[in-house]
Amino acid sequence: MCGGYIYEMEQITHKLILQAVAGTDRLTRFAETFDVPFTPTHIKFSNLYYDATNADGVPHMLSSNLITSLDNSIEVVHDGLAPAEAAIFTNSRPISGSYEFAFSGGGLNAGVFSMRVTFMR
Repeated sequence: MCGGYIYEMEQITHKLILQAVAGTDRLTRFAETFDVPFTPTHIKFSNLYYDATNADGVPHMLSSNLITSLDNSIEVVHDGLAPAEAAIFTNSRPISGSYEFAFSGGGLNAGVFSMRVTFMR
């Protein structure tokens, strides 16, 4: 709130990302294409969820070159746990093209990973 006014960001567009990992494969990285027709001021990552076929007790850091930060880290991903809050990053560059996402800790085991990426201004 600034001077009695409340400024809110307007949600403009979002994309649901779903990655399925089968058998003994591990998901260490993947790419997603985004073509946002405006320059977003904020990028929000929400509804992150990882459901391993067999229990995975290793925390995995999700990072991406989609955001600009010291280490490009977005959020820690745990099997069966979803973050309570969305991760929101400021942005000042156009978003268009293919962007890489990576998991630390050897990657995700067989199962399903999903998240929503929202571009706002």
